[in-house]
Amino acid sequence: MLNEFQWAQQYKVFASRAFEDGGLVRASSNSEDIEYKQECTFDEYGVMESARDDPEGREGTFEVVNKYGTINFAVSAEVNGEYSVIYNSLDAIRGTAAFTPINEVHV
Repeated sequence: MLNEFQWAQQYKVFASRAFEDGGLVRASSNSEDIEYKQECTFDEYGVMESARDDPEGREGTFEVVNKYGTINFAVSAEVNGEYSVIYNSLDAIRGTAAFTPINEVHV
């Protein structure tokens, strides 16, 4: 029996409701595609804007610039052609949040 899966380094970011242990991650904004060395702005109206190049971006990292206020953020990644949440901030974030996905497989 083979267990096969594929993933690409394709990510989306979105604002999320506060994380509860054992609960589902629920979006509270639209999601936007993002790549390494890019940033999305979460504006004061609660809209995640399209990603743009971050002139100070670092390889392996992307950022969300939060102009809304204190809120949680989540990252989803494409696995087997579908996006699944891979991270949700445990605490609400104020200001800019940097994300550095770690690509590992545990069997």
